[in-house]
Amino acid sequence: MKKVRCCETMAYWYDQLWNQRNPEPIETVLADDFVLHGHGGEKITKQGYRAFFDAICQGFREIHLEVVDQIEEGDRCAMRLALTATLNSTGKKAEFQMQAFIRFDDEGRAVEAWDTVDWYGYLTRVDALPADTLNLVIEEGKTFTAL
Repeated sequence: MKKVRCCETMAYWYDQLWNQRNPEPIETVLADDFVLHGHGGEKITKQGYRAFFDAICQGFREIHLEVVDQIEEGDRCAMRLALTATLNSTGKKAEFQMQAFIRFDDEGRAVEAWDTVDWYGYLTRVDALPADTLNLVIEEGKTFTAL
């Protein structure tokens, strides 16, 4: 069994793919049977990841990810990331958080990943969602559909 350096591989992934906008890691880091969970409930396969990458790059003129914290155990890596993104349509820039949990195969390729992105934080910072939305939900008992 090959020694897998999960967190090192993912740090490379985030830097090259997102910070440098280099799609090459899609081919070199993802296993053929890769599945990503956590983006709108859809599962994104290796074959679909390039379209996902292209769509994100079209929507954001700048994306920067920084690994803030990481834990590696065996074939798994958990990471907390700080993101800065600038929306193309408005030019608004915001900082927000993301967590990722990734499982690797014996060859050192990512086979499954789960992402959780603080879209609420991002959307309020670019004025796409009222900043007091969460307070209204908590204090007034409203649901998001009632807003």
